[in-house]
Amino acid sequence: DDESVTVEWEAPTEFPTYEIVYDDGNADNATAWNAGFEGNMNAIKFTPSGYPATVKTAKVHIFDGTWPEGDVLNPMEVVVLDDDGPDGLPGTELGSIEVTPESPNWVTVDLSSLNISISDGDFYIANRQISTFPDCPPTGIASGTPANRSYSYADGTWGVADYDSFMIRAEV
Repeated sequence: DDESVTVEWEAPTEFPTYEIVYDDGNADNATAWNAGFEGNMNAIKFTPSGYPATVKTAKVHIFDGTWPEGDVLNPMEVVVLDDDGPDGLPGTELGSIEVTPESPNWVTVDLSSLNISISDGDFYIANRQISTFPDCPPTGIASGTPANRSYSYADGTWGVADYDSFMIRAEV
């Protein structure tokens, strides 16, 4: 057959979303800041598989309520940060959303309204404590997961946390 056919392809305008996960899904422990430490954060560093990466949602594991013995279903703030701090630490706050968990376990937070697009490098998602201890949502911790991805913010300074992995996930 000598007929030629012209085919035109249209590039997709949006690529499929995927979830970035560094924990094993099992909360072995939890952490929250003691009284007087409102505004402190626990974060995970995320590395997208390609760029640009649009941050769609975050999932934060809230411990089951056995610790701390307060009302763990009070508001918290989910914060997205750039990696432009000293030595790639969290730096510029790209956006945040306040949420009140309906129950312990995984809390999904829609971040799409923030229109955050990562063009290179890493980004961080943090759980900022805005309720006084013990009436605050504690971030779950998974043991035996990748080290050096958990970071904490206290007294105006970021540093590597002493935990294996805070249970925070990102969908991009």
